[in-house]
Amino acid sequence: MRSRLGKGGYLAHYERHFEALADQPIVLLELGVGTGASLLLWRDYFTRASIIGLDENPMVVPDQSGRIKVYQGKQEDLALLERIGAENAPGGFDVIIDDAAHVAESARASFTFLFDRFLKPGGIYAIEDWGTGYWPDWPDGKAFEPNHAHGMVGFLKELVDEVGARDRGLPESHAPRIVRLEILPGLAFAIRGRR
Repeated sequence: MRSRLGKGGYLAHYERHFEALADQPIVLLELGVGTGASLLLWRDYFTRASIIGLDENPMVVPDQSGRIKVYQGKQEDLALLERIGAENAPGGFDVIIDDAAHVAESARASFTFLFDRFLKPGGIYAIEDWGTGYWPDWPDGKAFEPNHAHGMVGFLKELVDEVGARDRGLPESHAPRIVRLEILPGLAFAIRGRR
């Protein structure tokens, strides 16, 4: 089958996760949209989707379809995230993509709130550019060291610990929210369970 997203980078991984949703009436939220080009890409890939974007900078996305809606604000603004979810996906988002600050504190805040409150069971939460935690010149990064737990790397390791709850000796009642976690170079996918 011919790729609808193109080759290389993250797109091949996204297509593998998103292919079954491409023609479904889903709701997608992207945190951190830069110029808005990715919103147009998602609009064209997901032929029946509502595409919602959030960026801290103001923007206008040229969209004649009426399927794209953009908000201005920070990804850790939980009141704004609540409003975005309530207005666009009261039943939950099918896909959430975090391509915003790439700083653990911000990413953790939006992940914890959105994953629990607004991601549908079986929904996909993608986290881009987690490798910034290895960059010594990044706001919360640090050069690699054994047991590295800085920035986005530390945040991803927290998610691994959650998935490993049973093997850590936690009771079955502490079933992880994440039923599958896939970590790739610079990109991670967390799939929400029924909890």
